[in-house]
Amino acid sequence: MMGSSFVILFPLGATIIRFLAPYLPAPTRIHYITQIATVLVVLTAMGLGVYLSMGDQFNHFRASLPYAILTSDQYFGIVIVGLVVLQLLLGYYHHHRFLVDRPSSRRWFTHVHLWLGRLVILLGLANGGCGLLLAPVATKYAIIWWAVCGGLAVIYGIISIVVGFSAAGARAKRTGEPFGNANGPGYSPNRYKQAESYEMRASLERI
Repeated sequence: MMGSSFVILFPLGATIIRFLAPYLPAPTRIHYITQIATVLVVLTAMGLGVYLSMGDQFNHFRASLPYAILTSDQYFGIVIVGLVVLQLLLGYYHHHRFLVDRPSSRRWFTHVHLWLGRLVILLGLANGGCGLLLAPVATKYAIIWWAVCGGLAVIYGIISIVVGFSAAGARAKRTGEPFGNANGPGYSPNRYKQAESYEMRASLERI
C-alpha cells in the first residue's frame, strides 16, 4: 500500500495538476480527490505496519549504526506520514487562497506546497527500500527498488524542468496567461471557477 501510494498515486496526482490540467475538465478536483484518497491509504498502511511489527517496534537502533540507519523504516515512516498530513493541509490552504485571491504570482505557501510534495515523494520512495530490508526478502530487492525509483524520480525531474523553462519562455513572450492573473489573456470566469490550470496551455502544446 505504501509502495503504490508513493510510486503511483501521489505522482499521479502531481502529474494531473502539473502537466494534464489543460486537457481535463476539472483537474483541481481530480487532483485533491486523488491526493486525499492516497493520504487515507497511507494512514491505513501505517496502521497496518505498526500492527504487523508484532512487538518489534523501534528496536533497530540497538544494532550497529549502518544497519540501524538502513532499518530505520519505522522512524522515517512516521516522520514522512506527518509530512504527508502537513502537505494535505498546505494544499487545502493553497487552493482556498488561489480561488479567493486570484494572485498574480505564487506566494510562499504555494512554493512550500510544491516543494514539500516533491520532497515527501522522494522520502517515501527512499524509505520503501528501508522497509524491504525489514521484510523477509533478499537485500537485492531493496537495491532494485531504489534503482527503479531513482530512475522514475530523474524522469519526473527532467519533465518538470522542460515544462518550467517552456512556461517561462511563453510568459516572456506573452503567449500565455501569467500564473493566477485574473486579468491575463485567456481569462474566463469558468476557468477560475474550476481553478483548472497553474501552467499555460501554450507551453505544454510546444512540448
